[in-house]
Amino acid sequence: SDQALLASQDLCRYIERYRPENIWTNRILYYVYTRLKPSERSAEAKDAAKRGVIETIQHWLDEDPIHWASLSWADEFFDMPQRVRAYHTAVRLDRRNDVYANTLASIYYAQRDFRNAIANYLEAIQRAPGNAAYRNALGNAYFNLLDYARAVEAYQAALALDGGLAVYHANLALTY
Repeated sequence: SDQALLASQDLCRYIERYRPENIWTNRILYYVYTRLKPSERSAEAKDAAKRGVIETIQHWLDEDPIHWASLSWADEFFDMPQRVRAYHTAVRLDRRNDVYANTLASIYYAQRDFRNAIANYLEAIQRAPGNAAYRNALGNAYFNLLDYARAVEAYQAALALDGGLAVYHANLALTY
């Protein structure tokens, strides 16, 4: 614990002095910061860790724009609108990746924005048609909008892909 604090302070000084381009140094700084107990997290350590995260993500964006979704490993430093924008960018740039669309849908679902959740679940399903979990989640979003007919269709599609999960059966039963 004292060693972690000292390591964090050393990394803070290193970042301040050398402003390294090395993304791994920045990532290590963030890692050390997350391992500190809340009582050991000085404002200096948090600021340095946040700078490290931002520099790391900026470096990745310069190298490969798909890394917009990398904000997820540092949620503590970014507010929800920033994360939503990052995932929208990742969904737009990587047309094959279903995980980004599903993550974005899940963010909207958690915010009870079911219409945007549905749009992104449909995008995830288009990218991964065999994923039963996405269809079940889509059914849940329709259910919350009281669109029971579409919820039933989504749950039945989930069951057709993976009939062994009891939760899919339970969700379907709840719509009747």
